[in-house]
Formats: sequence, structure tokens, C-alpha cells
Amino acid sequence: MALRNAWLFMVLGLLALTCGLWGCGGNSGEELQLPPPLPYAVQEEAAQAVRDELLTSGISVDNFADKVDAFVAAMRATGKFSEVGFESAESQLVWMTLSDGVQFVIPFDRNAAGSAPPAAGFENLSGRAPSGFPGASKSALLYTFVDSRYLNATGAVRPYLGEPGYTQVTEGSGFLDGSLDDFEKLQDVGLLYIDGHGVELYPTTHLNPGRKQWLYLATSTEPSAELKETYQVDLQTKRLIIGFEPKNGNAMILMSHLYVRDHVKVGNKSLVFINTCYNGRSSLMADAFIANGAGTVLGWNRRVEDDDAYGSGLFFFDKLIGLRQLIPNAHGPTDPNWPSLISETYSAMQTTKRPGLNYEFDTDKFGAKLRIFSAINSPAMIRPSIRTLAYDSEQATITLFGKFGPNQGVVLGNPETTGVNLPIKFWSDGEIRVDYVSGVTEVLVENSSFKSNRATVQTGEFTAGEEVIPAGTQQSLVSFIDIPKSSLARGVLSVTLIVNGVDKWKYVVGFPVASQAIPLANTNFSRYLAPSANIVTSLDGGIYNFPSMGYPLVYDNGDRLTVVMFQSGFGSISGWTLADAQNAVRVGTAGRKVRFTKSLYEPLNTTSTFVAP
Repeated sequence: MALRNAWLFMVLGLLALTCGLWGCGGNSGEELQLPPPLPYAVQEEAAQAVRDELLTSGISVDNFADKVDAFVAAMRATGKFSEVGFESAESQLVWMTLSDGVQFVIPFDRNAAGSAPPAAGFENLSGRAPSGFPGASKSALLYTFVDSRYLNATGAVRPYLGEPGYTQVTEGSGFLDGSLDDFEKLQDVGLLYIDGHGVELYPTTHLNPGRKQWLYLATSTEPSAELKETYQVDLQTKRLIIGFEPKNGNAMILMSHLYVRDHVKVGNKSLVFINTCYNGRSSLMADAFIANGAGTVLGWNRRVEDDDAYGSGLFFFDKLIGLRQLIPNAHGPTDPNWPSLISETYSAMQTTKRPGLNYEFDTDKFGAKLRIFSAINSPAMIRPSIRTLAYDSEQATITLFGKFGPNQGVVLGNPETTGVNLPIKFWSDGEIRVDYVSGVTEVLVENSSFKSNRATVQTGEFTAGEEVIPAGTQQSLVSFIDIPKSSLARGVLSVTLIVNGVDKWKYVVGFPVASQAIPLANTNFSRYLAPSANIVTSLDGGIYNFPSMGYPLVYDNGDRLTVVMFQSGFGSISGWTLADAQNAVRVGTAGRKVRFTKSLYEPLNTTSTFVAP
């Protein structure tokens, strides 16, 4: 305690010297002195007066405007505070100051939802592109509310952080609960998530000449006589303040951004999500974490509703880790389920509507916005991401496409069993090429102890779908095959006509070894997806007509391509015309089928539809 207070008095002395030399909006040149601290019993009497009035007045988030004047009058009437005030506009809070400078605050900022909800651009303040991973592989998920009625995303997310390679910080037999001491144990944490209260104040203190904005972050620590003795100077200078939970009167300690800057160290290049009110109001709290190692910090710009903050936390980790389990009804059937970059995750939060609601995951029902602040050295992702792969049987190689980090890691084959190290022939942030080892059916990328999602290696042709051709003399077949987008993608897509159980011919589209970039518009192209040398392969020695479908259409859907194969009509202009099955085709017997097969690449989705023209 003596060392802590001596250190802070030295800081105050330096501030006084600075004010005397250059001026700081206070009493220039005067020696800074703090009033004598009140006994803890006096502080506790004042705290009990707050609890009693919360109970009898019934003031809450919902009726704040109607009851705040009476509440403030009652607090002044106690005679226990030198100042009492409130904010009634955007930030609903009541504040009270004891004669020794200790600050009380009641944040009516976040209405506890009580039950789970129904199933701004990326701000890089430094202007530099993020890269790689956090500098540490430990994680801490802190729930600092002192009222359990607030929704808790930490318990939902925690089970899914082991697979990407994160070790969660624990103490004794349990997880950290967000106490003051816990916040001082985060030096080697690369991923920090916080559920709790946040407050914006303009406190009167020697450390804040001109009464400028300060931001505060709640802890789960309750006031006590021992804490008052240890942190007396921090409390009197309002670097720490005492908050009260409106619903149950429980007290908590809140840390100012100045306190965070001096005492809360995190891992280098870490990702910090402060899922509280106001801690993205300005860059003060983000700057404090960034000064202590953080690479990227997220926070809300105003008070945020509890159910919306909870949903945003779940969606954030669903996208970042590569899940669909945390909030499954927020994801479409064709949404990618690979791990996303931090910037991609935030972009998805901006554009994805909350299930059943008309606003997105980066906002709440009253317009609060989630902001992102980045340091010069900020992480791009929390784990590697395999988005597709291609197996080349001729070269005996596997090419992975995705996001892997600029520095080379390792590629493991069959990671759950043999764990074969696949020899790396080429590594970049977006592409890896390795030698194929016989028997490998699954691969995983590991980089800086962070592990990617697993991807299946397809080494042979298999059936993607088989459809019966409906009866009729004119039918149009539209086949949709989603293919992971890459200018270097390889593979084969084939359509086989089956008549009475016999394969008759096959139309093959091949993905070349080298390919130009895919244009953004859909096109009928020959240069980008060239057909194989034998477009039609005779499977029974018969002589068949050339199919009229030509090249397939390809639609660019952002992160994937959709190949659309058309086949219309029968007779002399149709590829369905077979010399040995002409009548069967014309009259539409049940013996006609079309089989779709794929090999060497892994499409995301496969569907087909017959439509009568």
C-alpha cells in the first residue's frame, strides 16, 4: 500500500510541477493536496444511504426520467455528500462525491434482459493494415456484473476457445471473475473479452483540469475497509470510483482509463472486446489498452441494451472462431463457416440483421454503435483459416487457400490420429502448397500455437447429386455447384446421362492448372473455366450427339463461384439425344437420370432443378 500511494503522490507532484510551469487550467503553481480520508465507517454509512434509497424509491432504467429529481434530492438531504448530480440525456446516471473526494456513481445504463434473446466501418485509427495473430495464446473472458440477471456470454463462448489453441487463464479451481486483482494478471493474454458496466464521467479532480471526459470500466471487486486503505489515493483522485447496481444495490469498483493505463497490462498485439456501455465513446479506454500491448480494441459508443450486447458477443465469436453454434439462426445456409478475419467479422456485424429484428449486430435497438480501434501492430485474425483446398494427383501436392499469417507454420495431416507433418513447398498469407502423403484425408494449419479449422482432402470422384429427368419432350436442367473462389482452383465437374441404369455419356468441365482472375460479372467464358479435352466422353462405345449446352455460366458471389449448367430440349439440337435411346428420351420414361460428380476440389453446396420451359 505504501509503495502504491507513494508512487501516485510522485505522479501528482509531477502534475503539479507541470501545471506550475505551463498551466493546466487549475490553480497554477499551487501545491496539490488531498483532503484527509474519511474513515471507512463513514464511507459505508453513505453507501448504505444509497442502497436504502434505491430500494425505497424504485428508480430504474425505465423510470429514470420521472424519478431522478426526487432521488437526487433525497441524496442531498442525507448531508453525507459534498456534491450530488445526475446525467439525464444519453447517459442515465447519478453521481455523488464524499468530502474526501471519493466518487459514487449509479449507472442506469443497461437494463438486464434476464433471459437469452430469440434465436460504422472498420476504424483502423493508425491507417495500417493488420497482420498475423495476437502475440499470446492465453484468453480471459470476464463477467464483472454484480447482478447475475445480466446475460453472460462468457460461459457460452469459453468451451470453443480450446480448439483454436487458446489456454484460458484460471485462478485456483476456477476462471477469473474480473476483480481488480484479476485485471492485473492479464500480461500474457492474447484474447480478452469483458461483460460488465461502463461509465462516462467528467469528474472533478486535480488529475482532470477542465473536467474533461473520463471513461470507466467496472470490476467485480466490492468496496471494503482493506481496499479503501490500499487504494485511498486512487479513490480520492477518482482514478477508481465506487458504483452501485441499480436493481440490488450491490457495490463495485470501476477503473478509469488512467488506472487501466497504469495497471492493466495485456499480451502484445492482443484483441480486446469491451462489451460494456461507453468504452468506445472515445478512444480513451482503447488507447489505455493499446498503450499496454493491445493491438485491436472494440467498444460501444454509448449505453447498449443487455440482450443486444449479448447477441453481438455471440455473433462476434461465431464468425471469428468459425462456428454457427452460438447464435445459429443468425447464419444463412450458404454462409461460410470457416474462421473470419477481425475486419471480416466486423463487416459481417455491420451487414447481418439480428434474427427477427430490423437492425444489425454492430448496433442496438436504440442506435448504439460498436467501434473498433487499432494500433500500429494489430492482429488480422485469432486463428488460421482454411477456406478451400485442391489436391493435384499428378504432382502429388495439396494447395490450401485461406488466411494463414505471413510467417511460416506447419501443416498437419490427419491431426486427430497420426499427425503427419506435410512438407511445405510454398507458404504465403493466402496460399500454402505441401506435398501429399498417402493416406492423408484431413489437414490442419498451425501457426504460432494457433490452430486452424480442419479441411477434408478429396482424392477421388464421388457423387454430388443424382436426379431423375421428369417426363416431357422439353425440359431445362439448371445445376448449381458452388465452388470456393480462387484463380488457382483445380478440379473436375461432370454431368453423366444415365438411361435405364446404364451410363451413356459424360460432360466434363475442368478447372485448369493456371487460370486468369475471375471477373466480377457473370459470363459465358472460355478463358477462365476451360472444358477438358474430351468434353463428351462416350461410356459405352456408342455414337452420340455433341451437347448443345456449350460453356457453363459462372456467377461471382464474393467468396465463391456458382456454376450453372443449362440443358434445354431434346432431339437433334440436344445433348440428351442418344442414338440407342432416342425413343426413351423423347417419351420421358422413368429410366432417365442425370448424375453430378465432382473431384479434386470441394464445392460448398450442390443443387439441381428441372424446370419445364
